[in-house]
Amino acid sequence: MDLKKITNISKKIALFISAIFLFNFAWGQENQIELIHADKVTNSIEFFDAVKVKGNVQFKNQDIKLFCDSAFFHKTDNWVRAYGRVQINQGDTLNLYSDSLFFDGNTNIGKLQSKVKIRDKTFKLNTDSLSFDANQSIAYYSNYAFIKSTQNDLTLESTKGTYNSLTKTFTFKDSVKLLHPDYSVYSDTLEFNTLSEVIQIHGPSKILSDSSKIFTKKAIYQTKTDDIQMWDETTIHNPNQTIKGDSILYNSLTEYAEGFGNILLIDSLEKITLSSNYLYKKDSLIKLIGKAKILQYQSTDTLAIRADTIIQTGDRNKNNTVNIAYSNVILEKSGSLGICDSLFISQKDSIIKMKKSPILWKDNMEVSADSITMKLENDAIKNLYLYQNAFLSMEHDSLHYDQCAGKKMIATLDSGKVKLIEIIDNAETIYFPSETSKDSITQKEIKTLKGANYMISSKIYIYFLNEEISRIKFTEEPDAIFKPLKNAKQEDLFLKKFVDKKSKKPDRLLKKID
Repeated sequence: MDLKKITNISKKIALFISAIFLFNFAWGQENQIELIHADKVTNSIEFFDAVKVKGNVQFKNQDIKLFCDSAFFHKTDNWVRAYGRVQINQGDTLNLYSDSLFFDGNTNIGKLQSKVKIRDKTFKLNTDSLSFDANQSIAYYSNYAFIKSTQNDLTLESTKGTYNSLTKTFTFKDSVKLLHPDYSVYSDTLEFNTLSEVIQIHGPSKILSDSSKIFTKKAIYQTKTDDIQMWDETTIHNPNQTIKGDSILYNSLTEYAEGFGNILLIDSLEKITLSSNYLYKKDSLIKLIGKAKILQYQSTDTLAIRADTIIQTGDRNKNNTVNIAYSNVILEKSGSLGICDSLFISQKDSIIKMKKSPILWKDNMEVSADSITMKLENDAIKNLYLYQNAFLSMEHDSLHYDQCAGKKMIATLDSGKVKLIEIIDNAETIYFPSETSKDSITQKEIKTLKGANYMISSKIYIYFLNEEISRIKFTEEPDAIFKPLKNAKQEDLFLKKFVDKKSKKPDRLLKKID
């Protein structure tokens, strides 16, 4: 939506309205009202020391002329009551019409009543009555007014309107409607200051156009800087994007935006959802702080991230976005669930890097290291690279885990299943060979662990078939010990670095976290 259009229209309306009211205020100046012409002048019976004038009546105050059918005029007290085809004009720029007019020079209060019509070269206004108080420098209507542009299809309606010439502020109140072929504004209150050129909207409001819909309860638009700030459950709907928040600050010129409280951004074109307590956006940079979350819907998978802070840069259309997350990071991808304190994702390089105490869970597998890097292929995890203090375990039951440890580890996956694990430098493993049999009654397969097989070598390759270890390969003869399960002690079942980290695993998937 082009907010400049609304600004320009508001300026024109304000200038029109202020011209009307300044016109009325002129009657409140010290200059004496002059009777220029009347077909008949008689002393008034109704008002002491006043005259009654009839027929082609004309008054003058500076360059303002008043015409009417009849009037009561008190020259000493400087008041006039005009009736019948009342017309006031100031040069050829502004004309006012009504059935009656009253102005009291002692109180500087005046009122136009019944079928009030006001015209200039750009706008016309219709209302039942228009009052002004020159002492207070205010003018107002309180029983509906309709303003229409004479140059296009713009209209403005409201039940009440007030103009303060000291503060240069015009306020439309109660059922405000600003209608234009390109947009429409519905509000309880619309306020415009001609000095600061600031527009304020109060109460439940809608700003609608073909390209966007804005719902808010309070807004301040700084027309000089193009900053608009909206409060109280603000929602902005664009063709491919929806933004919600308790408070939103936006500048269309600089493409800068800030959001505060319960921020939610849904982009259907880029298939991404962002949420946080605070959002900062400038050009292609997005920063989320406080319960920050990103859901990236991909062709065959969903990438989900939650952290205290998430930063996204780049353009998804150019395939070069980068996501950085830190503090209390949770990651979900390709059926994997991970935690760390620092996360880096490069769309261009198709990699995900987890640092600072990373742990990754997938099915019955648990992976940890000083850092973990995932290489993606067609949005799915193809390889896992574990650097320094690499450890991998696969659970058989609560007491038995296949375990691998080494300085570095590489896992290769296919269709989300582990096919190969390479353990590099100081490689050691414990795994539990098993055999299967069928229950004589149920005919269900029963897996029985035969023992603990411990091996150590400089490099170990472990191959998997149907998520079970199928064979193991070494680059040099390993040191190996096999102990039948019945003879194995507790310490024979675990590598020294084994720590069961299931207690750190998030209870629910990221996409279900509140």
